[in-house]
Amino acid sequence: MKLNQNEILRLKIVFNVGRELTPSLLYHNFNGHVVDAYNAAMLICANEGVSHYEKYLIQQAVPLHDSSHGLGHESRNSEFAETLLVHLGSTREEAKAVSSLIQVTDRSREPQNKLEMIMLDADTWNLGGPECSEKGELIRQEFGIPKEKWPKMQLDFLQKHRYYTDTAIRLREPGKQENIRKLYELIGGKNVEDMELCKLEQ
Repeated sequence: MKLNQNEILRLKIVFNVGRELTPSLLYHNFNGHVVDAYNAAMLICANEGVSHYEKYLIQQAVPLHDSSHGLGHESRNSEFAETLLVHLGSTREEAKAVSSLIQVTDRSREPQNKLEMIMLDADTWNLGGPECSEKGELIRQEFGIPKEKWPKMQLDFLQKHRYYTDTAIRLREPGKQENIRKLYELIGGKNVEDMELCKLEQ
């Protein structure tokens, strides 16, 4: 099912607002991270069999999920999105659904449904790709983290992270495990056998 004219217009406005408001940070910026997350979300949606309406909710949530940044930005961005979408003619129910998808990116709780899983997987899609190291360096610089501390911090994050959708597990989990292996080697020259032993000891 194709988007109708009202849906197309609303998405154009949402994209323009997201582009204007998203900070131009090294990693958290619209043309980089947000566009990457949107493309990943559309790929996941195509493989997970979501409905037209469910995909449309995702299409509205991703462009606005980093419209501001800093401590507590997920709550601010979710509230802003809800207000904006109601102003643009969305039902209160639809606006709240989009708001909830943005809020879940704070990772303070497990996703409660498939759309929240898609949102989280799209937001961290790069962790399972060859671009992980390059994107990670941008995050390090953005937050001013010392170079000597970064590999261990990145490794800890990758080890605790999980993908939720079948699509992300199939397409990105193997790459994430390879990135973990490379970080192990970078930090202490550990090999695959050492990694498996560490997992058993945890």
